[in-house]
Amino acid sequence: METCTHKNRTWKQRIIHAAHSKYGMWVLGFVSLIESAFFPIPPDFFIVPMIVAKPDSWKKIATLVSVMSVLGSFLGYYIGFAVFESFGEVIIKNYNLSDQMISLGEKFNNNALWTLLVAAFTPLPYKLFTIAAGVFKVNIWTFAVATVIGRTARYVLVPYLAALGGRSMQGNSYIKKMTNWMWVIVVLAVIIGIVVFM
Repeated sequence: METCTHKNRTWKQRIIHAAHSKYGMWVLGFVSLIESAFFPIPPDFFIVPMIVAKPDSWKKIATLVSVMSVLGSFLGYYIGFAVFESFGEVIIKNYNLSDQMISLGEKFNNNALWTLLVAAFTPLPYKLFTIAAGVFKVNIWTFAVATVIGRTARYVLVPYLAALGGRSMQGNSYIKKMTNWMWVIVVLAVIIGIVVFM
């Protein structure tokens, strides 16, 4: 029965299972790298349960995910800049993001830094923005600044929230209050992202 269940797992389930194995940090780092370029599953799905189980690991995980996500963003930029016709276009069509891709050209012309900064921090599919930035030849330094600030801010906040959540299970009322406030910040970030890109 166990063998049958293992065979019937989807590729997403296999990845999630691997993330919680002894190779979890390796899997998390790899997912963080490719998610900013083309992978559909954000590292948040792995970050939260891993840190809730071990709250003190949040700084290590935040550093790993931030660095790998930034590197993955540059991979996405390269895909859009150099190999869009052979690879990037397939990614965009596969995720049904063609219409959004077209509208991003205008947004980059208006304010590329703000567009990328908001997208890097919020739960929007950043792969679309990294590839589009390469396609529309956004200044690499503008891209770098927005990506480093936005991705680092997000992937420090998420592990920190997860750590607070893990510790709040121990009954600390102060931590519970802090956790609630931090979630308010996350919700506001999502709302800002939606308003900006509607």
